[in-house]
Amino acid sequence: MKRPITIIGGGLSGLALGCYLQKNGITVTIIEPGKYPRHKVCGEFICGVKTETLEELGILDLFKNAQSVNNIQWHIADKKIFDKTLPLPGIGISRFLLDDELQKRFRSLGGNIQQQRVDKPTYLRDQPKEHVWACGKEKQGKGNDSLRWLGMKLHVSGLELHGLEMHTGGSSVKGGYIGLSPIEDGKVNVCALFEVNKSVTGKGQEKLQNYLIALGLNTLAQRLNTAEIVTGSFSAVAGFSLGHQSILVASEQRLLPIGDAAIVIPPFTGNGMSIALESSLLAGHALLPYCNGNTTNDWDKVLKSYLHALNKKFRRRLFIARIIHPFFFNKTGQWLLSTLAKLKLIPFRTLFRLLR
Repeated sequence: MKRPITIIGGGLSGLALGCYLQKNGITVTIIEPGKYPRHKVCGEFICGVKTETLEELGILDLFKNAQSVNNIQWHIADKKIFDKTLPLPGIGISRFLLDDELQKRFRSLGGNIQQQRVDKPTYLRDQPKEHVWACGKEKQGKGNDSLRWLGMKLHVSGLELHGLEMHTGGSSVKGGYIGLSPIEDGKVNVCALFEVNKSVTGKGQEKLQNYLIALGLNTLAQRLNTAEIVTGSFSAVAGFSLGHQSILVASEQRLLPIGDAAIVIPPFTGNGMSIALESSLLAGHALLPYCNGNTTNDWDKVLKSYLHALNKKFRRRLFIARIIHPFFFNKTGQWLLSTLAKLKLIPFRTLFRLLR
């Protein structure tokens, strides 16, 4: 007898896993409070996910309208320090489009989406079996780290862009970086991670612009001023932690976490969406034999097997990202990056490979 699966969270990872299991004959219910389409804070840039991964998930064709991204630039303050061709092309596609296409595919495969809210503290405490946790970043975060970060994103049109751009501030005691990536229909996704600075005022897109000015990114702020902001595209998130989420180290872990619910990697790596998709397939590989009744493994053994595969798959990426990340948030690191770039000593291809 086949075992059904419930996934809590209908974002990128939850929908991708739902599609994989449904196409393989498993009954899946996704519990998701939001409606589609919707905007989310996300770099909306994928690089390193194999075509075979998307094909096995059953979603490769959903990327037909995505942009191919072949070049990357790094800027510190108003100075471009780095301009290279990516070793592997990236994919630029908005969550607004991709999540909507995924939920349509999931429903077409017979999947059920229940639009209801989940009491997260109660749910985490009760930790039912045969449930997947795909609710994204832990909004409460961990300790002081949860008070440090602010993420913001918006879409613009009419902005000239040549590939992926990364901008790092250079004039503030607080740090941050901003990624610009082309997405569908000639639009550009602007996604930023800032250290919270209480002296920066404003709301919504005005606050994002004020953060750019505080970081010395005046040229970028002017470019965005001349662009047309896509109505309703602004979103923000705060109170989260980077790295492994606390659910991975729970003393009595019973939920199977995927995507941002398991790991939040610094966004400059271009790995957030990649990890969501790759962890979904890892979870699918662990769950499918269990759901088909082809194994005597109980849920705890399935969970243990998945968590081992998850750690093995992403351990190196997280380690390298943890080393590089501070360079974007202090003047010494920025000076070192600029110097290495000037001397053409940044081992970009090696770092690229190690982060994938």
